[in-house]
Amino acid sequence: MDCDSKCEHIQFKVTSAHLVHIHPRPKAGAPPDLELILSEAIKAALETDRHTGPKGCDCVTGDPVEVGSREQITKVTHGDYTAWFRVQLVKYRTAGECMPANDDLPEGVRG
Repeated sequence: MDCDSKCEHIQFKVTSAHLVHIHPRPKAGAPPDLELILSEAIKAALETDRHTGPKGCDCVTGDPVEVGSREQITKVTHGDYTAWFRVQLVKYRTAGECMPANDDLPEGVRG
């Protein structure tokens, strides 16, 4: 197994989500935490976590670096409700070194 290469960890995180519009308007009987449920659905749909590197290798990484961000309007549906949120999405990239997945961590890296 060749784990003598570089790898990286790429993440997209929602840093803010503001409700713009909801349809139909919540009425009596709507969940009291509807906005929270919808914003969690936005995070679940947009936030990703991806590792690159050879199969069978772990990626030992340092601190993430913000490499970009964008604002977008995103639609989400929950039950009978459709909502639009203004979302700030940030991309992080973390460079790392590959090591075989079955190797123990070096002494200084153990927690």
